[in-house]
Amino acid sequence: MLENIKKYEVTKADKFDFSVLIPTWNNHAFVLHCLESLRKNSTLNLQPIVIINDGSDGTFDWFLNQTEIDYIHSENNIGICYALNIARSLVKSDYIVYANDDMYFLPEWD
Repeated sequence: MLENIKKYEVTKADKFDFSVLIPTWNNHAFVLHCLESLRKNSTLNLQPIVIINDGSDGTFDWFLNQTEIDYIHSENNIGICYALNIARSLVKSDYIVYANDDMYFLPEWD
C-alpha cells in the first residue's frame, strides 16, 4: 500500500504559523473552493496540506501544476486516519488545523 502513496513537498518556506490538513476524495470543486477561502480570508502564514485519495476527477492533475500547496497522493482511498497521520510528515509549523474539503473559511477566521 505504501508504494501507491507519494508526497509532494513543493512549498519553499521552512516555517508556517499553522498547517491545515485537508483530506479529499474526488471532490475537486470543493477542495479548490476550500483552498481559495484559505488564501483569501487568512491573516496568518498558512501551510495547506492536501491529502488526495484517488483524485481521478481531475484533482490530482490540478495539483501537479501548482507550486504553493504541499500534498500527498494515494492511488487508493487510504481512509481519514491514515491520511492525516501520513500528512503529519509534511507539517512545517507548531500547530495543526484539520479541515474537511467542503469547508469555507470566513474572513479573519484565524
